[in-house]
Amino acid sequence: MKDSYKMAVILPVYNESQKIDETLREVIKYSMAHPDYFFLFVDDGSIDNTFEIIKSAAEDLTNVSIIRYPVNRGKGYAVKYGFENISAKYYCFTDSDLAYPLDLLEIIEEQLTYNHVVIGSRKLFARKRRPNLLRHILGEGYNRIMRVILGLSFEDTQAGLKGFTKEVVKTVFPKMTIYGFGFDPEILYICKRYNFTIKEIPVMETERHSYNTCKLRLTKDSFRMLRDLFKVRKNGILKRYD
Repeated sequence: MKDSYKMAVILPVYNESQKIDETLREVIKYSMAHPDYFFLFVDDGSIDNTFEIIKSAAEDLTNVSIIRYPVNRGKGYAVKYGFENISAKYYCFTDSDLAYPLDLLEIIEEQLTYNHVVIGSRKLFARKRRPNLLRHILGEGYNRIMRVILGLSFEDTQAGLKGFTKEVVKTVFPKMTIYGFGFDPEILYICKRYNFTIKEIPVMETERHSYNTCKLRLTKDSFRMLRDLFKVRKNGILKRYD
């Protein structure tokens, strides 16, 4: 790896061997047109051959690679681990199914010249399709509870597309305590405590993204994420992020 890139893009993966090929084709094509971007896949303890597939595809590329650790730790941990293993001016993470077009990375890069953090917001975009009713109800309920508990007023904290300056990555991510799907509100909460500026940009999910294949198990993981909100609030009261 080169010592530093303009943008480091982390893509957490877990048991993706059956559906990673299209992602690899798109990432490789985009990386060739953007040699100053580095795409780092992080294998979150897969038990299939995800690592071998990506490693083979990236073998001759200078700005696409993969790293791994042996035990599944969660998406948040994968993002943190990826950020710790690459040097760049700006950092970003996105979903491995490329739920959001890679072209948005250039918009994030531009916005990071004026802001510390840039987050994708599906609610700011007039979506052509909606999630299933249960997901919509749980999502709306979660956002309202989050606003009350953490005081975060963002339209959408859970979209899997976020960008950060190096200062934010070095300041905030070492303080993480939540490594599952609920890590996003914790990161944004810490950012607000440090008065980092946060910009929401409208994003629309690609047709490839499917709620039916999402690893987030609606009811079980929603309760876990709710529990995590209280953990973040407790950490804030006890000044564990200071």
